[in-house]
Amino acid sequence: MLVFVVGAFAEMPEDVSRICDIIAHDLARTHVSYYNDDAKRTKGMYRQRIQKAWGHTAHRGASYYPQIYFPISLD
Repeated sequence: MLVFVVGAFAEMPEDVSRICDIIAHDLARTHVSYYNDDAKRTKGMYRQRIQKAWGHTAHRGASYYPQIYFPISLD
């Protein structure tokens, strides 16, 4: 079982990397079936796009909801 989790500082565990790899592999396989591109380079391109999108989303979430991630106690 692979779990998609984002930490308080937008960090992600190794499972997220594996999920990204599975998705990129499938997208590359579909792409290569239509176009005559190198499978390894195409997979790398999709991995980069996915990681960039997920990273930006994680950082936006951490900055948008700071009270959830960084609770402050006044006691």
